Formats: sequence, structure tokens, C-alpha cells
Amino acid sequence: MSKIKLTLEKFDSILNDLEIFDLNNWNKMEIHHFDSLSDDISIKEHRELFKNELLDKRGIYLYQNLKGDCLYVGKAKNLYDRVYSHFKEAYTPNESKGKVWNEFFKQHPGKLNLYWLEVESSDDILRHFIENRIADKFPPLFEISNPRLK
Repeated sequence: MSKIKLTLEKFDSILNDLEIFDLNNWNKMEIHHFDSLSDDISIKEHRELFKNELLDKRGIYLYQNLKGDCLYVGKAKNLYDRVYSHFKEAYTPNESKGKVWNEFFKQHPGKLNLYWLEVESSDDILRHFIENRIADKFPPLFEISNPRLK
């Protein structure tokens, strides 16, 4: 009787077959991170955009600048809540990671692409696994510049 041997390469092969590493297969929206906000209009506009696209969805998300650099990879049980909180923290930090997030986005202002992939599983293990594989394929600058927050 042969035993099945699972390896990371086999899992990556499955993800490759599903074309998960090709960002062209992900959902995408353009967002704007400005140096500062003179009013709440941009936050309100982005909140509605996030709500229309991300509300009640679980999955993986990735921020990428227009040069193609991966800025951040994350997972969420609620993509709307997570992405909107990151967007707000870029302007008004309120906790330790929020302060680091704020400083990071001050260094990376402007138009960004937000990619997301819905992962229907209610189990966080699958999202966590996919998030880690995506981060290995697209090393995020946030983690590189803030390794203690990994």
C-alpha cells in the first residue's frame, strides 16, 4: 500500500493549476492613498466603493503600486472591514500596527491596485495557507520593512 506524500510543491502545483498566482484572475479596483486628506470626501467615496465590492466576502487581498511592487498581502473573514480599516489607518492611525501602517503608506502614496480573491471557507486555515503562499510568490514590502509585525 502506497502512502500519499504531500509537499509544499504539490500544494503550489494545485494553486498553479487554479491560476491563483496570476493576478489577472483576481478581482481588482484602483484606490488612492494621498499624502493627507483635506476633507472626508475621499474616505466616504472609498468606503462606498469597498462596501459595494467587498461587503460580506471572505478572502485574500493584495495591495500593489502602479510599478507592480507588492505592498501588502492579507486575509480577512470580512474583506470590507479589513480593507476599509487599513484605508482609514493610512490617514488616522489608532493602534500600534495602525501607526506603522500610516507611516508605510506615507512612503507609498498615490494610486494603488487592490486585488482580492474570495475564499469561501469559513475556516481561517485555508485563507492563512493561501495568504502565505501568495506572500512567498509576491514578497510584500510592508513585511520586508516591518519584519517584527509578520
